[in-house]
Amino acid sequence: MNKLKVSISARLYDHHGHLVRKYRPKAAHSFLAQFIEYLYIQMSQTQTDVTKTDGSDYNVIPAILNLSVNAPASDLNYGLLIGSGTDPVTIDDYVLQSQITSDLTVLAHTFSLSYPSSNTRRLSISRTFTNTSLSPMSIEEVVLYTIYAGLMYFCLDRTLYSVSIPASSSLTLTYRIDVSI
Repeated sequence: MNKLKVSISARLYDHHGHLVRKYRPKAAHSFLAQFIEYLYIQMSQTQTDVTKTDGSDYNVIPAILNLSVNAPASDLNYGLLIGSGTDPVTIDDYVLQSQITSDLTVLAHTFSLSYPSSNTRRLSISRTFTNTSLSPMSIEEVVLYTIYAGLMYFCLDRTLYSVSIPASSSLTLTYRIDVSI
């Protein structure tokens, strides 16, 4: 029997880069409508309307870069992003409720493919966020945005994930997708 498992975990580092705390993985079972629509587009090689992060619909066609989440450092438009919203997740969500963009340094993503067991494959997507303010930063939600045609953004996953980044500290979030048989 096939099993899909999605989770988010975090590691907190002080201003010297020393590991302070590891947060246990939490289920990130919040794939949204846009995720399945993107799979449909790519697998069927047809087109359909998908809701963008600005709330408008756009007719997406199959493309090589569909599902790209590899945002460079400082890019707060796609990839793993954080917010302070606490509204429950719904299948029709398409944007962070309240994106955190200030007092923040964001690094580029890292990706890895691993084999935790003989019948499991894991994709890990990580990104580090540094709180540059003098106060703690409260994160309540994490999203995974993709970019389309270099200028439109779509939310694939929104998960409520509560963690605080102390002043001058860094948090590395890791989004994992495991497939097992």
